[in-house]
Amino acid sequence: MSVSKTVSMDLPPIEKKSYFMPSIMIFSYSLAFAISIPAFPALTLTICNNDSSDSSYWYGIGMFIRYATETIAAPFVGTVADVAGRRAVLLMSYLSVGLETTIMALFPSIESLLLCRMMTGIGDSGISSAYTIFSDIATYNKDSLTIAFGQVGAVIITSFVFGPLV
Repeated sequence: MSVSKTVSMDLPPIEKKSYFMPSIMIFSYSLAFAISIPAFPALTLTICNNDSSDSSYWYGIGMFIRYATETIAAPFVGTVADVAGRRAVLLMSYLSVGLETTIMALFPSIESLLLCRMMTGIGDSGISSAYTIFSDIATYNKDSLTIAFGQVGAVIITSFVFGPLV
């Protein structure tokens, strides 16, 4: 005769992780980007002594450098995020944005513009870590990934609304 006993264990509920801090980080990063979008052409025009053809040329070169660097750096930054941690990569992205803004404010020149665009490309490749952080939190909380990514999009769009106002 077999008697099966069931043991009931009252486990404490698992505390859910919050999306608040990653949302604040993404908002501030995107806000800095949204502020720089309308300021960058004017800054380029000022550096080029109000010569619109030179300004357009250097603006285009700067944008090319930024996106080419982001494309090249993204796989490496993703690997670093897997090894060193996503938070470290996201903080590196913030440091990059702060350093870029400081360099452009103190030393406005074509050389610093191109250097800063390269730094922005490397820093922006780290923003994918923010999506990964949201994905990790959603998986831990057993939430929908669609909702988590929707929250990231909502945070970024909100910063783009308030960026030009600042």
